[in-house]
Amino acid sequence: TGASAQMAITSAFKCQMYSTADDTSAASGASPIASTLSSGRHAMVTRTCTLPTGWTVYVQTWVQQAPDFGSESKKQTQNVNVSVVNNFNLASNVKAPNPNGLPAMQFGEYTLPSIGAVTFNGWPVLQASPRWSKFSPGGYKGYLAGKHFAYLFGSFTYGGAGVWGPGNKNGSPTNAFGRNVYIDTFNSDFGIGWRRIVGVLTQKPNGTYCYELSPKGGSNGKTGVGQFYSLTVQGPGNAPDQRVIVNNPDFSFGNEAYNAKTDKWGTNFSDAQAQALRDQAAQMGPDFRRKVKGTDCAQQLRQLPDSFFTPAG
Repeated sequence: TGASAQMAITSAFKCQMYSTADDTSAASGASPIASTLSSGRHAMVTRTCTLPTGWTVYVQTWVQQAPDFGSESKKQTQNVNVSVVNNFNLASNVKAPNPNGLPAMQFGEYTLPSIGAVTFNGWPVLQASPRWSKFSPGGYKGYLAGKHFAYLFGSFTYGGAGVWGPGNKNGSPTNAFGRNVYIDTFNSDFGIGWRRIVGVLTQKPNGTYCYELSPKGGSNGKTGVGQFYSLTVQGPGNAPDQRVIVNNPDFSFGNEAYNAKTDKWGTNFSDAQAQALRDQAAQMGPDFRRKVKGTDCAQQLRQLPDSFFTPAG
């Protein structure tokens, strides 16, 4: 099991244990969330162990491989991932710019062992934020009723550079550089407790990703909308894995005019929705309108005018 593997790896060294609960305990009003995150097989359990050389072995266990659309974390096998880093400082945790979520698990700057003639330096940073999709349950009638699907977006970077690689038609990485961000939902229409929604492939050039919480092929008409979501990704190269917790959007979509015949938006969004759209474009970079192979995260952004992304003042 994951626990026994951790013990076997770390028994010979001086180790400390760090769990997901520590990420959320400092968040205001987060105690119920902290208790659910730290329970059962969904918890990301971490041990840091100092080697005689001064390097740090970093051991993490969490559920990585799980069937999409509703599988329970508690019934899945845990993966054990091991990193070896130097200058590792767990005390220098920082909070990712994620105002609608709980504190992200971040780590101090470190240097990875050289791979050939290359030495990698920096931080792995997973960002995640919610907004509303333009699409609505019930189609245009649902839109007129003010209903929209929730939408998650973010990026995965290392040392300020995007982490990405090619994938196959199912969105799985096809080389060692590709990364899936695994999205799990808590107390959703899939059922009680933590349930896997899907893994989404990060995209070039900035390691961005997106997912609309709407029915998909294979989801039996379910959306995965829950109380909150965890997003987890395997670290780049030999770097530690990352996890971020986000809530549903806590702001309105706005009253912009949507023309169902032309499939075009207006721009009269709520301030928070407008900012989220601009944040997503900023993460994707200057060429955010470009369509890439796989999930088209720019689809809704392309329908907005340039002036929307460079507001006056």
